[in-house]
Amino acid sequence: MKGFAALLCLLFAVSFMHADTINLLSGSSSASAYVYSFPVGSSYNQSFGTGVGLVDTWIYNPQSGSYFETDAEGGITKGNITKFSNAYVWTYAANYWQGTLSNAAFNSKTDVFTGTFAFNGKTWHLTETFYPLNNVYTYNYGGYQYTEYSSGIKSAAMTTVPEPNTLILLGTGLLWIGKRVRAL
Repeated sequence: MKGFAALLCLLFAVSFMHADTINLLSGSSSASAYVYSFPVGSSYNQSFGTGVGLVDTWIYNPQSGSYFETDAEGGITKGNITKFSNAYVWTYAANYWQGTLSNAAFNSKTDVFTGTFAFNGKTWHLTETFYPLNNVYTYNYGGYQYTEYSSGIKSAAMTTVPEPNTLILLGTGLLWIGKRVRAL
């Protein structure tokens, strides 16, 4: 009976543990995604790479007057996945904040852009899903060649990443409860 009571207490405590999630499209009036690809031989290759070399997104919320923008460049494309060497995230609201976006990647098959960044002592995981990139424009200005794909953003959210110590503590507690229940 004591083991069952301990299990209920743990489940009650775990019910309060959750990741913080922010829906970036809540209240937004406009959200756009731009994906740029650069053919081999383009003068942009040194700056942006070849294949998908640049992803730029922005979300505007008129209720709060805030902007949320991401910029990833220097892409290396293998198959459908592009990983970026430089990526940033900006917010413009009452305060301006800029941070580095780590592990930025774009999947051209699913039109999903992801990355992580640190803000207010937490690590956040960003996921943006684009509508099909149907607006296509190709440019060639004296060797500066690129193709721009654009669309709206279907979903955009940032979620805190759980700390490893929290997961270890939870796992240790579950092991202890399992041992206690088995002993009964």
